[in-house]
Amino acid sequence: EKFLTDIISAAYQAGHSVGCVMATEENVMGINNRVDLAKAEAIIQKRLRHKAMIDGVTLIDPDTVYLSANAQIAEDVIIYPHVVIGPDVRIANGAEIKSFSHIE
Repeated sequence: EKFLTDIISAAYQAGHSVGCVMATEENVMGINNRVDLAKAEAIIQKRLRHKAMIDGVTLIDPDTVYLSANAQIAEDVIIYPHVVIGPDVRIANGAEIKSFSHIE
């Protein structure tokens, strides 16, 4: 196992150019166990929900809705609490998805 810091040091000592990029912790977090995986999934879900709402989807209780990254949800859709939208799902304009639905 190599640590990122070891790789950077080795590259620098070998004469390669080394640079720095600023990023938020969310964008570069490591996933080493199931706790880290759950944290990363929560971040992704928050982003997906935010985008859906910006795009005109109404999420009645956003924290209880789970969206697949490639789901396509049209404008003016209303999604009620405790809903899962699975991969490759397409939801047409004006649809209402009732609570406790799991759509695949």
